[in-house]
Amino acid sequence: CCAIPRLSVSSDVYFGCQNQCDKQNKPDDRCCMMTCCFSHIGVIVNKTFDVGYLRHSFLLYVYGDMVWSDVINESVDFCYERALTENIMANQTLDCDAIPNYAYRVIDCVYARNYEHCPVADWNLDASDHCAGTEKYVEKCLEWP
Repeated sequence: CCAIPRLSVSSDVYFGCQNQCDKQNKPDDRCCMMTCCFSHIGVIVNKTFDVGYLRHSFLLYVYGDMVWSDVINESVDFCYERALTENIMANQTLDCDAIPNYAYRVIDCVYARNYEHCPVADWNLDASDHCAGTEKYVEKCLEWP
């Protein structure tokens, strides 16, 4: 419905992280994979969530597109502020270390906000009925506990 900007992890990084987690006897550990992948893309540095680099990574994806840049900046600001004010760190839903889970929740919120505020020019009008339902679903996803 809307091709939102995404953070990408190369297959080399993904499989490298998978091997690293396997060596630590954590092959199915979501936290290990998130920590490793987020560290490789620069969102977690020295066990600290780097919201500035998160913003930078998304903006690189849409380089030169001022409409998407505005959407991304608003989404990152909204989600980061929301995570701080709602103390997401204290409301962990995954059995995971706090920082990667926190990063995951903020990034997930940014994806949802980007989708919700998709510029009209990027909306797939051919699938408008299906997409209208999807948009309502995404709005519900933004309602954190």
